Order: sequence, then C-alpha cells, then structure tokens
Amino acid sequence: MMLCTAASRIFLLCCAVAAFSSAVVAMVISPSVASATKSAMELSNKANIDPSFADEACKLWYSILCVNGDDIPLPLSAMPAAHALYASTLARVGRDREALVQHDKSLLYFDKCKASEQITKAEADVLLAKSKSLQRLMRYRDAIIVLKEISSRCHAPDNVSWLRICQSEAIERAALCSMRICDLDSSILILEDFEKSTHHDENLNPNVAGMLGASLLLKASSKGKNDESYLRAVQLLQYASDAAVSPIYSWVYHLVTEKADFNPFDSFTNIYAAFAEANNSPFDDAGLIKLDDKVRLHSIINECEKFWPLGYVLPREKDALAREWASKVDSGKLTWMLKDRAGYGSHGNIIATTTEVLSMYDSSES
Repeated sequence: MMLCTAASRIFLLCCAVAAFSSAVVAMVISPSVASATKSAMELSNKANIDPSFADEACKLWYSILCVNGDDIPLPLSAMPAAHALYASTLARVGRDREALVQHDKSLLYFDKCKASEQITKAEADVLLAKSKSLQRLMRYRDAIIVLKEISSRCHAPDNVSWLRICQSEAIERAALCSMRICDLDSSILILEDFEKSTHHDENLNPNVAGMLGASLLLKASSKGKNDESYLRAVQLLQYASDAAVSPIYSWVYHLVTEKADFNPFDSFTNIYAAFAEANNSPFDDAGLIKLDDKVRLHSIINECEKFWPLGYVLPREKDALAREWASKVDSGKLTWMLKDRAGYGSHGNIIATTTEVLSMYDSSES
C-alpha cells in the first residue's frame, strides 16, 4: 500500500515540475530522469504483487538515486518518497540490509523538508517499515528503539486518528520484539504504559489488550486463578475476544474460562487467514530464533541428521569451500543456493556458481 502512495506522490511532483518554467520552480527534472523515475515507480508497484519485477526496479532506483553521489536528481520534497519506495522494493525481495540505508536516507530528507515538528503519516510509514526490516534481520533491540520513537511521536488523544492506529501498531510490535529476546517483563511494561495512556479500556486497541492479557496470563499462570493479575488477564482477553481481532486471543480466553461452545469461525478460509498471523502473538516462542537463524538451524541439523544438503557458513568457511570445491571439474558451473542468515520466505536467496560465491566473500571478514 505504501508503494502506491509513494509512487503517486513522486509522479505528481514530477508532473508539477514539468508544467512550470525554471523561473517558477527551483529545479527542472531532465526528461531522462523523469522517464526513469516513472518506469521505476511502475516496476516497484508491479513488484509489490510480483517480486520478479523488483530486481529491475532496484537497478533503476539505484541509477537514479545513488550513482551521482550527493547530487539530488529530484525536487527535494520528492526525495523522501523516492528513497522510501526504493527501500520498500529492496525489502520486498529480502534485501533488508540495503533497505535500511534507503530508509535512513528517506528519513534524512524528511528532516530537511520538515515544516513542523509534527510527524507526518508518510514519515511514520517509513519508520514502521524500517522497524520491520530490523525485525526481519533479528535486530530486535534496534527495532524496539525505532518503534518507541514512533509511539512517542504519534501520541494523540483521538482514538480514530491514524496517529492512534500507528501508535498502537508500534506498541504491539515493540512488545513482540521484547518477547523475542525473552524479556516478558519489558513487554508487559510497554503494554501497560500504553494502556494507562489510553485511560485503560476506554480507548485501548483490542489487539494491544489481547497481547497484554496473554502476557499477563503467561506471567500469572503459576499463581492461581484468584490472583489479581490472572483476573486482569482474563478481563483483557475477553475484551479482545469480544472485538474478534484475533482467533488466538478468543481461543485462549475460551480455554481459560472453560467454555465448551467456542466456534468463532464460519469457514475454513477464515480459520486459515486468521491463524496465519498467529506468530504476531505473545505465544510465539522466543526459542524459535533457532529456526529463524539459518546458521543456527544449519548447525543443529548437521549435528543430528545424517541426510542434510552440504552447506558452508560464509565468510567463516570460505577457505574450506575453496579447498574442497574450487579444484573440482566444472566447479564454475556447480551452483549453490545462498541464503541470508535472517532470510525469510525465500526472499533474498541467490543462485550462484562456486566461482561467483568465492568472489562475493572475503574470508578475513567476521
């Protein structure tokens, strides 16, 4: 969704510049840059649906935004959106490390263009996208810092405003990141502080309520059903269940209240779609990091499984790869699947020959 928004913003600015003379506008975009920008936007929008368009889009964005050093190829007011769209396209195919650079450039231009201290929705979207890239890279503490910044800058008394919605999502994600690093106490503190700022249940987002209720339940489960925090957990889970925001919270609420008539779904499609987001709940075991981290997973399986595809951890084992395969017949044609340590959903995977792999890595790197 952000792709379309950013693309529309850049395109309108390009058209506006083309419509006025240089005496009126401080900068005129050359026809070649304008054409390349339009093509990059179109490819990025296509990549949002079909990632096969992303590589060409990224090459175009690079040629527009990165080739000429400190030159600004577009009007200053268009630069935040241009870098944001480039970042989103990189993230679409798992290139989150590169996306972080573009997110930061986008935020830098937001600062240069800022007319007031009030955060804009476009800037909040970039900060949220940056936090998601950090999460996917398993940099949870860094993600928490960004998410707390969003929350502090999006404070608004109006519950229906985009500020409140953005703040709720930031709080929910910050709490989840704390759980991912096995810090349940910090997660509860983040959620409870937000609850207090919304005058408890009056304006509390049901997803946040469900997450806080589930977190309190995890903390209080050993204290018995008469414990105050346990009763509070059930109350919050009921609030989330009544709002039907997630089947996880409805399911847990009905389990702890021992209701036998629980049937929240009316079709298999609803069940599948709802539970597909279950890993955004407090019940996503932090120990799953051992599966998310490809290096850890590779080591675990190698220790206990006889059949597992041969693999090397690079750059640490580059010398072993070179020693064992570079001298083989047709080693230049032998292909490998390169997976990022924090890769997900096959995004960012690269197929390369032995020769190409060896040229990518320096064994002296950490």
